[in-house]
Order: sequence, then C-alpha cells, then structure tokens
Amino acid sequence: MGGLREWFFYNNRGLIHDLLWYVIQYRRRWQWERSGRRLPAPYIVKHEIIKDYAKRFSCSTLVETGTYLGDTVNALKGQFKKIISVELDSFLCQRAKTKFSRFNHIKIICGNGPEVLKDICSGIEEPCLFWLDSTFSGGITARGELITPVVSEIEEIFQKLSDKIIVLINARNILPHPEGKKIMLDIKNIVLAKHPGWKIKERDDVIRITP
Repeated sequence: MGGLREWFFYNNRGLIHDLLWYVIQYRRRWQWERSGRRLPAPYIVKHEIIKDYAKRFSCSTLVETGTYLGDTVNALKGQFKKIISVELDSFLCQRAKTKFSRFNHIKIICGNGPEVLKDICSGIEEPCLFWLDSTFSGGITARGELITPVVSEIEEIFQKLSDKIIVLINARNILPHPEGKKIMLDIKNIVLAKHPGWKIKERDDVIRITP
C-alpha cells in the first residue's frame, strides 16, 4: 500500500495521509468480504484482531516491530495504555516520532527488532500483546540482514518472557516466502519448547500464538 500514501507521508501531510488510509482500508475490507474473505486480509481487519485479543487477554501494552507509516499505532493509540513501536528505517522512524510526539503513552524506537526487543522485554511486567510486522516487503520498507527477522524476534520474546503475553504475527510476507514452512516450524519449536500447551494457528492472514 505505497505510492500516493507514501508521497503524502514524505511530505508530512498527516491528516490527508490518515484519511486516505481509511478510505483505502474500508474499500479493501468491502472487497475482502465480497470475495469470501480470501487472503490477504486488509490491515483494518488485522487491527480489529489485535483489539479483540488485547481485550480477551487483558493486555494493556502493545509492542510492535515494523512501524512503517505508523498506521497500526495510529489506529490503536486509544486502545492501549502503552505502545512501543520499533522501526529499522531511520527516516520512517523519525517521521513516526514526530507524528506521535504529543502522545505520552507512545514510544517509537529506531533499531532492529530482535536487538531492541532484548531491552523492551526486560522492562515488561504487565500483560503485553506483540504485533510482529517487520518483514521486508519492498518499497520504502527497510531490510536488515534477514528478509524476515520474525524467528529471531520470537526467540527474544520467549527467552525473556514466559507468561502474560500474546503474540500476533502478520503472515502476509511470511507464508508465501520460499522458506515459509521452515519459518513456521522454527516458530512452533521455539514456542512449544517453552510452553508445550500453547496454541499456534493462522487465520485471516494473522499467525496467533496464545496460551
């Protein structure tokens, strides 16, 4: 979802960018419903999934990897007491910091997800929901050493935290990946080694890891 929206973002036209995002998302949701909910699900649906799981498991903190244009933070800023979002690209990170600077409960961090999560997880004591969306997807998105760092991110989360967490992963660029099956197997091995009874399932383009 780039092009025109990315141009508005680069030119710091926040309100127009946000309105355009909602217009595009509601149209895509209508198309998604009309098609029988075939993948990929639009982001507005994924945001509703995040809200549902946060409410269901009483999560007051959201940690996101992959800020991009700040759409998820913007859509969920009123749903959580604390939001931390990590962005690898320095330009996107600084723009997001500016965009959300007036919100005291939102923190934007520049850096690589797996590395930054070490410190973030060490400071988490309350129930927390993780939204992992840092897979390289072309355009202006940043790419680190790995196209998708999600396995390393899962390792960090489950090394540092053992309970009171929910992990949701944007599956859009993971499952179609040439090593998608191996990535899913690695995720399952990490999670189930720590929590044999936890559930790992994918629906509506979201991988859900829950107790």
